[in-house]
Amino acid sequence: MERLVYNQLCSYLSDNKLLNKYQSGFRSLHFTATALLDATNQWYLNIDSGLVTSVVFLDLAKAFDTIDHNNLLEKLQLFGVSTSSIHWFKAYLTD
Repeated sequence: MERLVYNQLCSYLSDNKLLNKYQSGFRSLHFTATALLDATNQWYLNIDSGLVTSVVFLDLAKAFDTIDHNNLLEKLQLFGVSTSSIHWFKAYLTD
């Protein structure tokens, strides 16, 4: 069931161009290595242009565990996810 919901939601977000072009996680043909290469390239361009570049690295291994479910549901609603689907996600997230 989770895979079905994942596939439908990803297709919906992708088809409606609702994801940031730099979003790498949970997308096919988008890898963290690609994101890192893009960021590194941008850093080199900044350095070559004489700009100061600062980088902050965060360990987001448990990031999903810290997401406020109400914020997530509101975001899905803003993205146009149906009310019945929002109710399903809410039930899923609250057991």
